Amino acid sequence: MLVDRATGHAFARVGERSLLLPAESVGESYQMAQIAQLAGSGQSRAETESIVVTTTEHHHVIRPVPVPGTDGPLLSVVFDRARTNLALARRELDQRAEVLLA
Repeated sequence: MLVDRATGHAFARVGERSLLLPAESVGESYQMAQIAQLAGSGQSRAETESIVVTTTEHHHVIRPVPVPGTDGPLLSVVFDRARTNLALARRELDQRAEVLLA
């Protein structure tokens, strides 16, 4: 799912919709992570790279898509935990996020 960072509006959804987090929750989760990171690190330039939530059945990954000059959208992806290596999935997601809006 591709979500507008500011409004929480979903631009696009693909796959099993029942597994995706609500679009509004994706934006709110990212904002909370930004606040927590700034409070914890004391660095004003620190940016959240991704958010990973792991349940007994799935990995939920929220990752910003880099768009020069703007706060780009967020990419929210769900992986089946039994069939996915999380480290490799995050690496591929990073590569795809870089070219998503190119």
